[in-house]
Amino acid sequence: MIKNTVKSSILIILLGLISGILGGALGIGVTTLAIPGFLLLGLVEDLRTSIGTTLISSPSSWAAVYKYYKNGAVDLFKGVLYFICHIIGS
Repeated sequence: MIKNTVKSSILIILLGLISGILGGALGIGVTTLAIPGFLLLGLVEDLRTSIGTTLISSPSSWAAVYKYYKNGAVDLFKGVLYFICHIIGS
């Protein structure tokens, strides 16, 4: 897993921009791209953390994010950075 470094920040920015652009252009849910993206790029350790971190980008899912956060399955830095770049990309 890649720690919170410049490299991980750049990967998250690219993932957010790409998923935002593709989500907006193709009308697909960005979590369809982001969850596997976080895992394949080694940005999180497991599927549960990938889901929790990615859900930050969906305001309707913030109650679920809180539960994931309480269970230690959310990386706030990565999630917020992804959310910002996703909004810019879309």
